[in-house]
Amino acid sequence: MNSLAQDLGAQMFAWSATALTHGLALFALVWAAERLELLRRPAARQTAWRIVLLVPLISAALQVFLLGGSPISRLLALQAPAIETAQTHAAAAIAAPVAVAAVMPENLLYQGASLIGWAWLALVAAGAVRLVVQCHGLWRYRRALTPVSDPATLAMAATLSRHAGLANVKLLDDPDLAGPIALPPRAVVLPSWTREAFTDLQKKALLAHEIRHLARRDPQWRALQGLMALATLAPHGRLALRRLEDMAEYACDAWSAHQTGAGQPLAECLALCMERGLTQRLPAGAAAMAKANSPVVDRVRRLLQGKAEGAEANVWVERALLAAAIGAAALILPGLAIGHGQRSIPTVHRTEVTASGAVPADAAVALADAKTAQADAATAEADAKNQAETAKADADAVRIDSETAEADSRASMADSDAAMSDADAARAEVLRTSADARASASAAAATAATAQEAAARARSSADATSAAAVRTAAKARASATAAADAASTAKIAAARAMSTADAARARPVIELGRGRREVVIVNVP
Repeated sequence: MNSLAQDLGAQMFAWSATALTHGLALFALVWAAERLELLRRPAARQTAWRIVLLVPLISAALQVFLLGGSPISRLLALQAPAIETAQTHAAAAIAAPVAVAAVMPENLLYQGASLIGWAWLALVAAGAVRLVVQCHGLWRYRRALTPVSDPATLAMAATLSRHAGLANVKLLDDPDLAGPIALPPRAVVLPSWTREAFTDLQKKALLAHEIRHLARRDPQWRALQGLMALATLAPHGRLALRRLEDMAEYACDAWSAHQTGAGQPLAECLALCMERGLTQRLPAGAAAMAKANSPVVDRVRRLLQGKAEGAEANVWVERALLAAAIGAAALILPGLAIGHGQRSIPTVHRTEVTASGAVPADAAVALADAKTAQADAATAEADAKNQAETAKADADAVRIDSETAEADSRASMADSDAAMSDADAARAEVLRTSADARASASAAAATAATAQEAAARARSSADATSAAAVRTAAKARASATAAADAASTAKIAAARAMSTADAARARPVIELGRGRREVVIVNVP
């Protein structure tokens, strides 16, 4: 929600809360006045209850949108002496009967108040739309009806209309209607069964009652008062609306009894309409002369006892009372104000004046200090406003950045969702691949088992062959050893033989040389 929408919602909340406060105060005042019998005239009671419904919304709008609070409250706050301490300012702000100020920064509480204000406005708009739909339904219902053709009834209605100050009152006929009703601006719908069930005097009483409703503009007032009762959001609205409807019926009963000279004909009409009204339909938004939840018994008793009273007041007096009530409520009654920052409490400095009219020096110095302090306060307020605007701009920038970050986050989330989808597909592919690999591993395991069996058989054959070879090699080594021993013996024998041969060869040479001076020993191989 942007800043403008929040401010408007906060203003709507302040309006609804102020209207609720004013409505409760006026309701208590009128209820007490009626119980104390201070409102003896019916016109005064009717005006008072209309004030309860209509004035709070107008006075609250004046305080919230035009006056900025209750002027009397601010005046009383200005007259209170000010002491230049923060504690005294806080105490004065609490003790003075100023308008209740809800100082709320732009945070969750302020946003909540704004949402409540928009919800209240939506509720009032829904009530207005419902009222428009009902008016359209009554207009279509009126167009579907046929006019009454009885000359005597038409002449009677024309005479009563002149007495009531109306012209061109139309009489319409509805065969399915339980009782007569008055439709704005100037139409009376009569049930078809009344032509045979009522006498001429009863018909006159019935027509007088409904024509008086049109003269008093009760259908229009009823719609407006119903919308105001919805807008005040208080339980007293329905009670005030019921009191106004009862007083309107009493006023029309009294005028009808005055036109017929007695209340009995209208009382008989009420009894017959009440009997029919318990079983037959009534158009939505229409006010019938007798309904199941209306005080018909009390009305019949008043008519038969001749105690029927009306609310025939001068319209200018009523308007003057309404205007006075609006002004008084707007000026005196407290309200609610919603703001972004602290409200400045006005400060009043007391000065003493001597007999000669001159201001003492101390007072003049204090007055100068006060003016300086006021100037400093104005400067501080301007700085605070500038800082608030700067902070608001920064907040807007931060909000824009946060919106951009949120958009990026959403894009990242979308990318992550796509990545997760790809990961799921890859996971499925891996599962399929692992299943194939598992099958291949099973086949390889079977092949390995076969190879292991063949290797075991080959190892057994190799072990047998190796044992035979070892045995053969042992035998060969034994034979070789024996041959080597024989060779060694032969070599020894040969060596001995050679030594003997060499000795035999050398002996003749030695002997041949004994007769010479040089002896040459020659080794002859």
